[in-house]
Amino acid sequence: MNTNRLSKKIQAGLNAQMKKEAHASQ
Repeated sequence: MNTNRLSKKIQAGLNAQMKKEAHASQ
């Protein structure tokens, strides 16, 4: 099990969600 790959996936998911929310708030 590669935790580094998993955390990168989580990080990318959070990034995408923050971008969506930032876009929605404008």
